[in-house]
Amino acid sequence: MGRPLRLPYLDQILGALAHSPDPSASPLLRALGTRHVHWGYYRDPERADDSLEGLAAAQEALSERLLRLAGVGNGQHILEVGCGLGGTLALLDERHTGLTLHGLNIDPRQLAEARRLLTPRQGNRVRLMVADACKLPYRDGIFHVVLAVECIFHFASRLGFFREVRRVLTPGGRLCLSDFVPPAFAALWLGPWFLCYARDISRFYGWMNYFSPATVSGYRMLARLTGFRLTVNDDITRNTLPTYPVLLRVFRAIDHPAAARATDFVARVSRAGLVRYRGLVFEAV
Repeated sequence: MGRPLRLPYLDQILGALAHSPDPSASPLLRALGTRHVHWGYYRDPERADDSLEGLAAAQEALSERLLRLAGVGNGQHILEVGCGLGGTLALLDERHTGLTLHGLNIDPRQLAEARRLLTPRQGNRVRLMVADACKLPYRDGIFHVVLAVECIFHFASRLGFFREVRRVLTPGGRLCLSDFVPPAFAALWLGPWFLCYARDISRFYGWMNYFSPATVSGYRMLARLTGFRLTVNDDITRNTLPTYPVLLRVFRAIDHPAAARATDFVARVSRAGLVRYRGLVFEAV
């Protein structure tokens, strides 16, 4: 098993979950601590509901969109890497039958929360495991779909992760992930900007793999090297932008200036088109 990452935002969320008798009283938990720990997908961003309840609905919608892109169906064997508090696994369990669901996370505390959320139904089976995303503890060729929702930037190596996913996928199986992806023209000079905000980012979001080849062309290269082809490139940046003002209100309410500064920076580069939020699907060939 790999060494646990230091992710202060999850430390704060899990600490609040452990000590608060009423999670609904905490704006941080209402935003990121009940089901999903990721951005939201707003179908009509110009008329977005900017409440915490609106964010929760948008987070569910983002997971739903990625599952549609992945081509999830009944009876499949599905692995979610970086499964967080179990929200996407719970959604799969609620919407499909006959699934074998595996959730993997390097942090056992997150899996403990996921176990509380998940109650297998409709002939589904759920198995959770503590392990490193770049050293998957599964046999070759057993999964139809592997999911990585807004977490690949925490992994030590995108290349190592892709190699492991290709090993555990069936021929024709699919890897579906979401990531913050800079356009090729912005990738080189965006790095120094990220370094300027690295201290604020690390104080809340923790360590991130900024410099692995994370452009679309970089992902195509990773696909060719590891036995995949990119089949879906879904730019949903516009639909995720309403997430930022909601989170900024939360971070100001909990008096976390570093979280607010880091999130405001990502909001500005996203609105400027220098970072794009993409859902990507790769098929094993």
